[in-house]
Amino acid sequence: MRKSLTAIGKISLSLLLLTGCKEVIIPDDIAEFLYGCNIDKTIEKTTDIHAENKNTVYDSEGKELGNDAYTLTVHRPKERESYSYLKRETYSGNRISYDSESKLYVVENQTEIHFDSQEELYKATLTQKGTLEGSNEVVTSEKAVYKYKPSQFKEIDLSVFYTKESGNTHSGGLYYADFFLSIIGEFEYFEVKEDLFYYSFENLEYKQGDEIAIVSETLTMNSDGLLVSLLQEATNKDTGVKNISSMNVTYNL
Repeated sequence: MRKSLTAIGKISLSLLLLTGCKEVIIPDDIAEFLYGCNIDKTIEKTTDIHAENKNTVYDSEGKELGNDAYTLTVHRPKERESYSYLKRETYSGNRISYDSESKLYVVENQTEIHFDSQEELYKATLTQKGTLEGSNEVVTSEKAVYKYKPSQFKEIDLSVFYTKESGNTHSGGLYYADFFLSIIGEFEYFEVKEDLFYYSFENLEYKQGDEIAIVSETLTMNSDGLLVSLLQEATNKDTGVKNISSMNVTYNL
């Protein structure tokens, strides 16, 4: 069961972890910050979200091969009639892919969601921009329109914060506090300063299948457990291909 600050009271918030016979003390400020986050309160108080994300791929000589990026703006007031969601994704270079359904080499996807008061439904409209094979002309097409009852839409609304739930752990969205609680034993990479939680490391090896990447990352999280910024650089150890990813998010502005 997750501990709470209320239950702990005035007792020191330092956590003790046993690693073999070794006792590890988690610093008070880190424990207090992470256990002070509550996803239900965060979801309730977060009415506006604006996120910007970009990932750029470079070859071993530093030449850009392609990039993908998105902007996300969500307005989620209590009045569902005023709800709005807009996500715009763009692609270039080797990040462009072919959609066999629309028969386009896609350079942009856009998803827009609003509440239709007449039908009493949420409507999601997906639009694509891209080029047809053998043509440089950019074509815009409406790929699909989805409709959701208010009861069905709750899961979509919450997916901005998390997409996976296991016990008390939520992951897969902008809410990161539970993730850091799950790896609290790695507190040497954690720091709390100026009301932000920092997670950072440099030049660590990460293996996926037969490939090894050298990764450096800095991530910041606010006191509501939400991602504020991310900068990650990953270089393939064999090919020298580099990915640089960045993300910045603001809330309730």
